[in-house]
Amino acid sequence: AALMRDLVDGLHQRCALLVELERHAEAWPACEQAQAYAERVLPPQHPRLLASLIQLAALTGQRGDTEASLAMSQRILAQTRRAYGPTHPHVGVALVNLGVDQRAVGDLEGATESYREALEIMRRAHGDAHPHTLQTLNNLANVHYSQGQYAEALRLHRDVQQHRRASLPAHAPEQQQSAFNVAKCLWRLEQGLSETQSLSIGAVLDEILAALPELPQRADLPGERVERRIERAAERAAE
Repeated sequence: AALMRDLVDGLHQRCALLVELERHAEAWPACEQAQAYAERVLPPQHPRLLASLIQLAALTGQRGDTEASLAMSQRILAQTRRAYGPTHPHVGVALVNLGVDQRAVGDLEGATESYREALEIMRRAHGDAHPHTLQTLNNLANVHYSQGQYAEALRLHRDVQQHRRASLPAHAPEQQQSAFNVAKCLWRLEQGLSETQSLSIGAVLDEILAALPELPQRADLPGERVERRIERAAERAAE
């Protein structure tokens, strides 16, 4: 039994290394083999079996088989709950991964519920300002955006942005992500304004959205200044 467990460990490490090296053509059979041996040797709730399943699910998603990836994410969530209990942080991670797959197949309501449950777990485990909590909140906001719920998406993205501003430098990728997401929501919301207001805000947003991908090289346009320019434009247009 010990030798078989050592074999499973070695196969899993080979799978993980190939995934890390992005040698996906080799990783797929290696991860399938690791998973097959893990299922023969380990109990369903064993962490090594869960790790092999997660690797295989990630590869399945990269291959574009969204339905198979969703089925694997559902299985991983069920086994993670059995292994760790319903409120463990690992369950939160499994819920986030499930939400990603649900969104990929167009199940936005399912993704919303998965992200909300994950967010509760992340907040209890890590607090409101932890990167895992904020990324989960960001994902939830994006699902609201995809459903056309722009005001709610904006509220959540502003919450994420506020916490990130308090802990990250202006040019951190997460800051850029938040500035872009806030700009997207404001862009959608401004469509409900008058034609004059829409033109005024839209012109500024066009400029901001065009500049955002260049932010790492643009020392004169940090995320906070992007947001201030959007807000000033909105105030001017509303006068």
